[in-house]
Amino acid sequence: MFKAIKDWNVERGLIEYSPRLEFRLLMEELLESALMTNAKEYAVYFTGNISDSLDAIPVHKTSGSIADAYGDIIFVAVGSLWKLGYDPSIVLQNVIDANNNKGNKKDPDGKIIKEEGFDHPEHDNAKTENK
Repeated sequence: MFKAIKDWNVERGLIEYSPRLEFRLLMEELLESALMTNAKEYAVYFTGNISDSLDAIPVHKTSGSIADAYGDIIFVAVGSLWKLGYDPSIVLQNVIDANNNKGNKKDPDGKIIKEEGFDHPEHDNAKTENK
């Protein structure tokens, strides 16, 4: 599964780490999740106070600390999917399958642009007994 994600990036020429692009993609997905839940008010509050929040985080600018942050993001995301009653492995496979249909066009930052007719993945097949 993780190899499929790596291959997807390689096939689209997304092989260099770009802090700007990675942050943009993560923020886009976080804000999307907030807008679809009752966390919208918190997202607005948080983004409005982001400089204060960032000042409170200790900064260790090493590739290991960046890897730790991304690892924590995966850890939280997997836990969130489980709490929502979804099997994270199936959700991730659904996302991989849908992303494979996006194409290769990029915006100026390097983000893959969804082609017309792109269908977001359905996750009914990922529901578990948890919820």
